[in-house]
Amino acid sequence: MNQSVPAHIGQATVLEVSGSLAGAFVGKLAQDLGARVVRAVPGGADDEPTWLDRGKTTVPIHLDAVVELAGEHGADAVIWDDTYGRRGPLPSAVRDAVTYSIELLGSRKTHGPWSEATLLAEAGVAHLTGFRDGPPIPLPGHQVAMLTGSNGFTALGGAIANKTAGAEGAHISLAAVEMLAGLHQFGLIDYVSNGRSRRRNGMRWSNNHPLGTFPCSDGFIAVCTPTDVQFQSLCLLLGVPEVAGDERFLTATRRFENADELDAIIAPQFAKHSRDYLFRTGNELGAPVAPVVDPDELLEDANLEHRAFWKAADGVKEPDAGVAQIPESVPAVPAAGSKRLPLEGVRVVEFTKVWAGPLAGRALADLGADVVCIESPWSRGPEVVPPGASVIPAIYPGDDPGERPWNRQGIRNILNRSKKSVCLDIKDERARKLAQELCASADVILDNNRPRALDRSGLGYEAISELNPGVIFAAISGYGTDRSLYRDYGAYGPVTEALGGLVWWIRDERAETVPLPTGMGFPDPVIGAMATARIAAALNTRVATGRGEFIDLSQVECTALFLGDVITAWQTASPDERTWRLAAEPGSKAVLDPASDTYVMVTSLAADEFAEPAGTNPETWRAAGHAAAWDRDAKAVFESPELADFWVELRHPDVGSLLYDGNPFFDASGRLPVETFPSLGDHNRQVLASWLGIDENECARLEAEDVLLSRPRSPMA
Repeated sequence: MNQSVPAHIGQATVLEVSGSLAGAFVGKLAQDLGARVVRAVPGGADDEPTWLDRGKTTVPIHLDAVVELAGEHGADAVIWDDTYGRRGPLPSAVRDAVTYSIELLGSRKTHGPWSEATLLAEAGVAHLTGFRDGPPIPLPGHQVAMLTGSNGFTALGGAIANKTAGAEGAHISLAAVEMLAGLHQFGLIDYVSNGRSRRRNGMRWSNNHPLGTFPCSDGFIAVCTPTDVQFQSLCLLLGVPEVAGDERFLTATRRFENADELDAIIAPQFAKHSRDYLFRTGNELGAPVAPVVDPDELLEDANLEHRAFWKAADGVKEPDAGVAQIPESVPAVPAAGSKRLPLEGVRVVEFTKVWAGPLAGRALADLGADVVCIESPWSRGPEVVPPGASVIPAIYPGDDPGERPWNRQGIRNILNRSKKSVCLDIKDERARKLAQELCASADVILDNNRPRALDRSGLGYEAISELNPGVIFAAISGYGTDRSLYRDYGAYGPVTEALGGLVWWIRDERAETVPLPTGMGFPDPVIGAMATARIAAALNTRVATGRGEFIDLSQVECTALFLGDVITAWQTASPDERTWRLAAEPGSKAVLDPASDTYVMVTSLAADEFAEPAGTNPETWRAAGHAAAWDRDAKAVFESPELADFWVELRHPDVGSLLYDGNPFFDASGRLPVETFPSLGDHNRQVLASWLGIDENECARLEAEDVLLSRPRSPMA
């Protein structure tokens, strides 16, 4: 093991042994911070550097010489990338030669071969994209690799910044299929709770409407209006305000049940208008919509230009990951301690909702951070669910709200595991003061409210950084906070994936002129993963400078970043190559298995054409030398042999015991632990005592005066 442990990753020498863009992305983020990255390429490999490899030292080697190479370059850390399962596990001798390592796997059960398409299918993600009567459609480019890499960097960068290195060092592994299985917003928890299984639904989502894409006069527009108020704004935009008062469409449930009738009214109205008119006017009225843009439009997007998102390199625009090199200085080295987990001891205050922010907070908790959600008395809905109200969106177990419905919401619970809950009404001056004191004691603040919304309560970056100069404040939004032309526009993943360039690439061969939504709002997990990676980077910068950082994250920009390989390829491609097929994985296709009436996702790994096997199930395809996996729905994901030991049973007094996705990170001792999800205000007293030193008597007084709460304040939704 190298004995000269770096104070932060910017001082480290990192050996990158990659088999995909996953390891390359980890190396890229480390290099941007100042690390010396040695990219080891197996001798004789036909390896073409990508935009992620610019500036790295490339060394051709044989894999059995990695230990010698690590010693020769004085490596502090190794990135071992076997995401596609074609290299094999990290050799113990390589692990022993360095202080830190991150191992990226396709699966813990088999070592492949895997591909982007087959990993998406195995984890149930591909099942959500495409037409209902057709094959699953993989996401374009290398989304799996980029997600795996950003999560991998969080573990590696967090371990180095937080000095998670004992006698044996800090060695973390992550399996892509487990990570992907933990990204389902609705599907898995609804299946566990109620036996329902979501699936692809073409241009519509399968659980809400109007949510999806519509043709307009000059292309396609993405729409996401889940609330009654947003639907009213959409109707006003389309010139049919009376539709919002139609009995058939009064509630989200009715709109979904009568989707065909609704589309018959609004689709012709979309066709009358341009994308630009719908985007600007719709958002000014409060209806979240965005145009489906092609790569050229993405490259010329006014907001991306205004925010200096693109970097020019050899005449090609490349996306900027937003990580700035650590300035040379004398580092303030913290004590190593005896931490086991990469982020153990790091305090996080979370002001989040919906999916992206909570998902980022959960990932930080998975790596050991002490994550405290500050919740309002209304954040979990009503104290009493009114008779006749729809209960399906909340995903109550058994569709039963129970006596305390605020503690039984499936989506919130699956995203809040291992976190703590403090319930405060920050409109109250005393509660607001407590929230400010918690933020002043935090290392990280995670915010995915509307840009600058927390400023009004004295909880924004400027106010908190005066109290806490070392705070790292990660602001997640659709279009960015600073210098953003669209800052005040409402945004959800289903619309930012359109403006971020993702939807344009997703096509079915049978209707290739129609771009399709992902069916899962994919920018939410994308920006969640980038938030954790940027936080890990900022922790390293803070070690060197003592200063905190304001991290301004845009869903559109993170989506474009994850398309970096296809966007750069697009710019150098010939006119004939500039089609949506440029982002498709070579050799991938979906094949229907007639015996089961289920699709199998297959990727040929040979340079020649497919060698057709005797059967059509994954086993026969793999025996013929291909990567293959079933197109799994939620039920099949739970039964997948690749995920057999991934699920954990969590018990809660208001929910009972259910299976949930486990922690995807491992260290030398095994899978990192998880804890059950909290009730509303479950940790009011504990957090105020441990973080602020407030005693039991004072907590009791605050509870009696409704400053600290543990149930919704209003009986109405």
